[in-house]
Amino acid sequence: MERIKFMLNLDAAGRPGGSGMGISVEGRPVLLSFFRSMADDMKLPYEMVLVDQFTVGSDHVPFVLQGMPTANHEVSDPERTSGWRPEMGIHNDIISWRETVEDTIDKTTPEFARRDAITVVRIMLRLANADEIPARRFTMEETVKLIEEREYTERLYNRRYRTPEELAEHGVFAPDSSLF
Repeated sequence: MERIKFMLNLDAAGRPGGSGMGISVEGRPVLLSFFRSMADDMKLPYEMVLVDQFTVGSDHVPFVLQGMPTANHEVSDPERTSGWRPEMGIHNDIISWRETVEDTIDKTTPEFARRDAITVVRIMLRLANADEIPARRFTMEETVKLIEEREYTERLYNRRYRTPEELAEHGVFAPDSSLF
């Protein structure tokens, strides 16, 4: 973990809709201007959505809990859904197939997968060659403060843990979890 500088979670890359890939930083607003500069440099044919919305429900969580700067894929211009209905899990996870056996490759198209793959490669090249990423690894105290400030403490409790420290040590789900 000490060698990792940044984690970019791509579990939603290639999903249909929108005009292109955006970035959602996880409780690190300092990264917004960094990614804005990157997007401007790439001269994308769309306005890249950049938001700071800390969440606890995806593959980046173990990294966040270890204080790692992280970001997630975000859809830019989400009202352009290319005919995909919300109940197909594209927006707001209404009657979603996300993280089920129905979450298969047919939920996207080569066009959307290619579009996001190209953007991801361009972002990763810039991250790898950056002199500095303007977000350092948080201490556990800073991580707990972030979780409390964003009011996610109760969501962590719902994951069967009392503290972010316990969650960071044991993982998202307790071995006896009945959530699945």
